[in-house]
Amino acid sequence: MPINFTQLFKDSWHFLQNERKFAFSFVTIFVLASAGFGLLQQVLFPVVENIEALSEEQQMNILLQQSGDLSYLWFTLAKGLATLFIVYWGTMTVHQISQRQYQGLTKTAGITFKRLLGIILLTVLCFLPFFIGAIGTIAGVLSQSSISFISLFLMISGIFILIRLCLSPVRYLLTNESIKSAVQNTLISAKGRTAVLFFYCTISYLFFSLLGLQLAMLAQNMLLTIVALVIMSFINVFSIVFTYRFYTVYQQE
Repeated sequence: MPINFTQLFKDSWHFLQNERKFAFSFVTIFVLASAGFGLLQQVLFPVVENIEALSEEQQMNILLQQSGDLSYLWFTLAKGLATLFIVYWGTMTVHQISQRQYQGLTKTAGITFKRLLGIILLTVLCFLPFFIGAIGTIAGVLSQSSISFISLFLMISGIFILIRLCLSPVRYLLTNESIKSAVQNTLISAKGRTAVLFFYCTISYLFFSLLGLQLAMLAQNMLLTIVALVIMSFINVFSIVFTYRFYTVYQQE
């Protein structure tokens, strides 16, 4: 029986309604983390005043110079790792609540931290080929030169790898499997199910991300920034629950 994504959305919403303490806790955690890193970024890497008045080429040059700064790369990495930890901390918490084994946020944080290195490695395995190919392809477009065949191949093959392995970090976190076993078993379970995994990836990685991007663009003052931050944090929490619900139904099929 095919997975009913409409029902998954309803189940995820009902879970948040029934587990309001969980929802409030992780929305707050996301808000504090995002606000903290945002303020730290303003202090460490201040934005040029009136950057909107600069030409697109000048804005791009500033962004390229900033992205090439080693300290900025370390900052971005720290921010990404913190977000990754919160996402899978939330996943473990949803799992324990759903299994009626909830032992508190401290306990789920400890379990997640112990499995964090494996989660990082699996996440890199899922996304790195696609990102390398995408960066090479974008660089070719911006420089108005021919797109590298290798970059295009990496991007296309990276999408396929991402689709087939997207659930491997969740599987690794929620089971006692090794990294190798999580990859092997995820690939085995993905046979003949590329379409449903593609649909899940489209919702999880594209749809939710576009919603967050649209909200970020609306943040024109302090009040709207706070409102957008809270809504984006809620979307992140909903995405965690949606992913867990999809994983459990997917494993039962």
